[in-house]
Amino acid sequence: MNERRGGRPNRAGRGGRGGRAARVEDRARGAEGRRGLPVPPAALDHDAHPLPHESLAPITLAAGVGLLGFGMLTSPIFSLVGVVVIFGALAVWIEEMRHG
Repeated sequence: MNERRGGRPNRAGRGGRGGRAARVEDRARGAEGRRGLPVPPAALDHDAHPLPHESLAPITLAAGVGLLGFGMLTSPIFSLVGVVVIFGALAVWIEEMRHG
């Protein structure tokens, strides 16, 4: 059940966590990389690339695209509202990206 193809138990079978989280933990403890090379410290620095702040603009853009598509099937009014929402969401998102 918890065995790989080669017959060896995987990490989950030994009581540990499997997958990417376990590899990151192993590297953080100072384990060597897959080819025997040490892992550079930058690979472990999670703050090297900060994530952008939260924004509702992408989901609003998606809603506008959905309205546009719905309007193509039903009524031009929905399409018009969808286009307005798309341009509004794009304007807000671009402004947020420019000024942080």
